[in-house]
Amino acid sequence: MNAGLKTDAKPSLKEIWTPHPYLNFILLGLFAYVAIEAAAEAAALLIVKGGPVLQDVAGGAVQALALWEIAVPYYALLGIICGSMAKCSGYKKAFILFGIGVFALGGLGFISARASQTALAQHAWTASALSYLVLMIYGLPVILACLAVRLIAGWKKRRLEKQNPSP
Repeated sequence: MNAGLKTDAKPSLKEIWTPHPYLNFILLGLFAYVAIEAAAEAAALLIVKGGPVLQDVAGGAVQALALWEIAVPYYALLGIICGSMAKCSGYKKAFILFGIGVFALGGLGFISARASQTALAQHAWTASALSYLVLMIYGLPVILACLAVRLIAGWKKRRLEKQNPSP
């Protein structure tokens, strides 16, 4: 009955990723948040205070997880936008857009973490708390720029399909 079909073959990475691009990119975005924000916090602690690296990494991970409500929505939205881009224009373009978005959000996370740690070192508690708003305020244009790239890619694809209809 199953002549010619391999039942013991392992699925390729493309076969695993293709059916669920939204879920895959959202999970990738959440993983990127934890990794990048923990590294940004640890780097900010190391730059501002100095000291033992292992303690800075642990403290950075704790602070990154404590501030999840600020940045996680941006990383999740980036995952949704890139999942849509994967369906529209392919995974290569979606991964490029995801990389650019994560790089920009990670840079903003580092800027806000460094500002917060500098304010904490000077005992400016309010300034320290408010410095995390940098990510919240300037993260929105990053997400809107990624959304604009996705919409332009979809518009170009529809335009090409109208010019060259497939039989």
